[in-house]
Amino acid sequence: MWRLPGSERLILSAVAIVLLLGKPALSVESAAETLDLSDLPPVLIVTARRGLTVEQYLAQVLKPLRSADLDRDGLDQQDIDDAESVALAGARASQVGRILAHDLDNDGRVTRDEALRAAGRKKGLSIAGTESGGISSPERDRVEKQIDKLMQSDSNGDGTIDFDEMRSVQERSARRTSAKTNSLRQLLALDPNQDGRLTSQELSRLAQDTFARIDRDGDGVISSAEDKSLMSARKTAMAAAKAGPCTVPKPSVGSQVVLTGVYEGQGLSTVAVAGPDRVTTTATITVESGEAPLYILLTSYDAMVWQFDGAVERVSQVVVASRGNSRGVGAGVTGVPRERVSFIAPGTCFGYFHEVESDKAKAAHASIKQAIGRDVDRVNGIYGAWRVSLPSGRNEKAVRPRSVSPPQGVDPTTWQALYRFSPGGIVEFDPATIVSPAPVDRYDVLPQQAGLAQLLQEGSLERRKPGVYHIVRPIARFPAGLAGAHSVKFVLAEGLPMPAGSPGHSCVRSGEDGSVLSGRGICR
Repeated sequence: MWRLPGSERLILSAVAIVLLLGKPALSVESAAETLDLSDLPPVLIVTARRGLTVEQYLAQVLKPLRSADLDRDGLDQQDIDDAESVALAGARASQVGRILAHDLDNDGRVTRDEALRAAGRKKGLSIAGTESGGISSPERDRVEKQIDKLMQSDSNGDGTIDFDEMRSVQERSARRTSAKTNSLRQLLALDPNQDGRLTSQELSRLAQDTFARIDRDGDGVISSAEDKSLMSARKTAMAAAKAGPCTVPKPSVGSQVVLTGVYEGQGLSTVAVAGPDRVTTTATITVESGEAPLYILLTSYDAMVWQFDGAVERVSQVVVASRGNSRGVGAGVTGVPRERVSFIAPGTCFGYFHEVESDKAKAAHASIKQAIGRDVDRVNGIYGAWRVSLPSGRNEKAVRPRSVSPPQGVDPTTWQALYRFSPGGIVEFDPATIVSPAPVDRYDVLPQQAGLAQLLQEGSLERRKPGVYHIVRPIARFPAGLAGAHSVKFVLAEGLPMPAGSPGHSCVRSGEDGSVLSGRGICR
């Protein structure tokens, strides 16, 4: 048999390898192009996975509807309410059982001492009422943290968790986190004819249309390349689906829609919009001049008071969200007429973000797009907001004063720390001027270092050495937000009651015997 010389065989082999490898590489690259599925319902995208046939995909999409629609007349609000009631009942039972496991005297109430002794017994350790107790410091710290978390159920701060507190805390949590009922609400929102009832036939048609968009080669199976192409869309959809359905006012024709997310404001508010034990910060929205009406969506991690100025007449609607708490949305607005302001309940629609390219921002964008039936014109992300111009998103940061003279009785270090953390300083508000879904109250004790300065000025605190504050007179409550870099050490004078509220990550010792009253892990 005739054979090519070795060198020619080598060249032809190399060409063949290039051809063989090159063609699939181009095909995979083409197939793996990211799909734009932002116009599709997130609840239908999250189910799509590699290897699923169209029949399997439809079965998975229809499963929650068929599970909730017991009378087989289509998914409606009553079905969702019933499913939520069952979920809440189970959550309450789980919470009550978990807390009652620490009720050593069987009186239906749990104290911190009981909880510590019960936790120690489970580990075969004695930790209650002693600094050492034969347990290593790391292990003691872990148990302390577990009990601190458990005692958060003590909503009135009396040191005891009663039966009503056992139930109510879990109920609020379940309402925010029930993925099952969130999924059902999102399904019902897809109702094509808006008759308040989503039938399996209607959902099947919507699911088939979605699958067809994903299955680009039309073979009825989601291939590896197709799965890869929808990874980004699925990740965004999962975040949007987790947040729950998004119901917001529709923007008027010709409006410019602007979504802005921030972590915190650079000023400290004198009023609380999320209760006295959470920090409320503030920032100003300056509306830029222009012709188009502005539909503004704002979201934040911190509880926020948003001040509006500038061309406020352009604002057609302000929609506000925040991380929230047990009292609801932690946000307020001033400078815009009440009828133009609406609030999104925590755990629904979208969460906070401060980076435009983050998954959280993309999920918020997708949720809003679905809710209003059109795209968002601009998305802005800011960590520390002070004076934000919209729609451009330009943020003018607060400038920390180079030299600030503290009030009488306040040491320079505490006063300077206030401006280091909050360069905008303390911002005064009249509660009556703020639009908010929750009560707006003045702080009895301001948050963080501002509260320390306030108590020093009043003479209730004395700073005898760096980072250590002696409580020498009764105070209404600990300043909110004494966590992380804001944390300090307190010494409670003999005979004084423990202040209300939470000391956060701060250490509290008894001035009588030096025992740790709170924050055992950081008191060393």
